[in-house]
Amino acid sequence: MAEALKGEKVGFKLAMIAVAIVMILIGALGPLWSPDLSREGQMAIMVLLGAVVMWATEALPLPITSVVMVAVCGFLAIAPYNTIWAATFTGPLWMFIGIFGFTTFLGVSTFPQRLIAMIVKATKGNVNLVILGFMVICCIISVCMSNIALTAIMMGFATSLLKAADAEPGKSNLGRCLALAIPFAVMFGGCLLPSGTPINVVVLGLAESTVGVSLSFVQWFGYTIIPVVICLFGTWFALIKIYKPEPLSDETVKRFLSEVDSLPPMDFKEKFNIGVVLVAIACWIASSWLPVLNTTFVALVALGLLFLPGTAMITPKQYREESPWDILLMMASINGIVAAMSAAGSVAWIVSLLLGAL
Repeated sequence: MAEALKGEKVGFKLAMIAVAIVMILIGALGPLWSPDLSREGQMAIMVLLGAVVMWATEALPLPITSVVMVAVCGFLAIAPYNTIWAATFTGPLWMFIGIFGFTTFLGVSTFPQRLIAMIVKATKGNVNLVILGFMVICCIISVCMSNIALTAIMMGFATSLLKAADAEPGKSNLGRCLALAIPFAVMFGGCLLPSGTPINVVVLGLAESTVGVSLSFVQWFGYTIIPVVICLFGTWFALIKIYKPEPLSDETVKRFLSEVDSLPPMDFKEKFNIGVVLVAIACWIASSWLPVLNTTFVALVALGLLFLPGTAMITPKQYREESPWDILLMMASINGIVAAMSAAGSVAWIVSLLLGAL
């Protein structure tokens, strides 16, 4: 049975690869869709659509599909190879190499756990405010940490709270609220600043390459702060009204806080590394007025400080293993595909097609 399923899966993936190849051939050999669209532009669009089919079905691993499709753009002469390769690793993507270090550090730090304890203590165990506190913390930390990693860490802290409350797995409304509140809040926080997720880098690159608009950290924040706040509080309000989480008893609050109180005091290493992250964020914001504080430069210098002898809390092995390099490679390859589409006129044609009437 297992062998049959495995065979079916292999057959399906090969079929999806064939579909992508046929789509690219249609773009290269089929009739032109419009006199305003060049052959190269049509091929570029079909390469992108073929990539989407393979990404959606995972016919090949996501980053492998990405790099293959970038190479195909060069092979079909949609754009010169050098143009495509030059567009792949942009400055903002290099910035994420530094942010991966922040993610690795926060994964071993007790800082998020201590923040949650502060929220629980400040709200005196008011369950609705505790859930809101979880969401606010997730949203703030997400601006400089991988969404997936942060979700996993915060779910672990939520589990500690649920165990302290003797919540019954699968039946606790508090558990349901936290299980939904955390990933939603992390997602909202990822939108708040350009450093929140690699997708933001793609958006910045597209804005600059297609319409010549460059956004600073403060400008980005100005556009996102209102929708993020509305979404955050709206989601929190909906969750507590739909699921009505059970209250936290005084005993539960004391039990949870005792776990955090039993942690050893933060040593100089942890305080130093927290300071590095906070100063980096401050410099990113200040870069809106001080161009010398280039965001990529700040992130990479901060990464070096996280490995400073005598103060480092993470190892190179941890950094390599816990950083989402696949996502970075995928984002870089998407930049290359978009660069090829821009050079071939595909982007301008799509914009004209979609917005021409307006």
